[in-house]
Amino acid sequence: MAHMGKTPFQVFPLLGMVFLVLICLAGSAMKVPESVSSQASGEIGKENGVSVSRMISQPMFRILYFAMFSGLAAGFAVNANLKELYTGSGVHVGVLAVFLFALANALGRVCWGALFDRISPATAVKANLLCQALLLLLGSFFLSSKTGFYIFALGTGFNYGGILVLYASSTALCWGDKRMGAIYGLLFSANIPAAVAPMAAGWIFELGGSFYAAFATTGALLVLSIFLVPGSFMAQK
Repeated sequence: MAHMGKTPFQVFPLLGMVFLVLICLAGSAMKVPESVSSQASGEIGKENGVSVSRMISQPMFRILYFAMFSGLAAGFAVNANLKELYTGSGVHVGVLAVFLFALANALGRVCWGALFDRISPATAVKANLLCQALLLLLGSFFLSSKTGFYIFALGTGFNYGGILVLYASSTALCWGDKRMGAIYGLLFSANIPAAVAPMAAGWIFELGGSFYAAFATTGALLVLSIFLVPGSFMAQK
């Protein structure tokens, strides 16, 4: 962009086309493993079949959906507005915070996944929700200084990174590996309503000049999710 005088809006479509080609090429090389393809297709369809209406009617699915929505909404609200949260020392502080959020996001996926395998799965999910809720509810404290801002970016990014591994693993645990792909696909649609969070946070900021009300609301959703998630995960039909 610097050398060619391009704007982000000119670069993003180019990146989108490159990613589309790479994804299609990678996808064309994928195939069903022989151990699976050798089984009867009717049997596989019966085991993997998922009814959307049936899943929505299951309390456990609705609980995980709401918890995942809350976690995603928190991450989206922070990530999309990160550069505007602390402006005391110029734009470079916000840029560094975005970098720290992304770095912690990647690290969080590994660490939360490892934690899920070593403690009670329900405890890991609750811990992730609690950690993110505390950061958002104490946002006014962290965002009062540059150091606190960096800690806030690291912490929220780290917790956000755990969402994709925690809920994917929870899906496999509750409904089994063979149906995990289809059911997690439904659960992953929580991204759609959660995508409203950044816009809502921005709207609240325009009205009151602060993100604290938006963070408090999102933090309350996270706390509610903690109480909704059961103490242990049981296999679901």
